[in-house]
Amino acid sequence: MSRPIPISASASLITLRDGADFLLSQFGRHHATGAQAYTLERLSMAAASGSLSDISVATLQLRAFLTAHQLTEPIRAYG
Repeated sequence: MSRPIPISASASLITLRDGADFLLSQFGRHHATGAQAYTLERLSMAAASGSLSDISVATLQLRAFLTAHQLTEPIRAYG
């Protein structure tokens, strides 16, 4: 991940694998929705390429997906 994603007061997703494992544990492996499948694809592509750009995109996509499903807090603007 380009940044850890908090999922509770005491736990965060740190790696791309953490993100994929959490997503699959919450929503299952066999009936991936369009958004879930897209998010898993982004995580997989980032892991395969190792590109900082791909990792950043995957992190943002996972964060957006989890926020939409109320599994993490929305990103707050710094200021």
